[in-house]
Amino acid sequence: MACALGLGGTGWHVALFEKDSYPRDKTCGDALGPDVLNMLKRLLPHVYPSLLQLDGKHSVYGKQLWYPPSHSFFFDFRDRFGNEPAGYVLPRKDFDGMLFRCLKAYDHIEVFTGRHVDSADTHSDAFSISVAGRTYNARMGVVATGASFSLTREFA
Repeated sequence: MACALGLGGTGWHVALFEKDSYPRDKTCGDALGPDVLNMLKRLLPHVYPSLLQLDGKHSVYGKQLWYPPSHSFFFDFRDRFGNEPAGYVLPRKDFDGMLFRCLKAYDHIEVFTGRHVDSADTHSDAFSISVAGRTYNARMGVVATGASFSLTREFA
């Protein structure tokens, strides 16, 4: 989704294929650290403010380490980040929903959810992807999947 948002300002026609339906609940990804916040700030101007407007997020200003017997140490990140949080914790479903709402601001970005990619291939002048019996051709393709996914191994 971040790649599609990054291409949103180019005016290029972008097709985003997601195997799952969004927003979805996911057990990981609820914590957004400094690297994620910095990337969101570098995307289109409305993305980071959209995160700030989300309800139910919790600001993170540091981390606390507990060790026996009942001692703790707090790592305070405020010296590094000032009054701005170093990160946020919020349900991944809410974060994904916010990203999808940002994508919908562009009529040249098409989002296809619940679509499993059957195959992908490179040609001398194009990239093709087959989804549900239909083939899409483009000058460029971005495969953003987990490392174990067969398409990733094919193009690595």
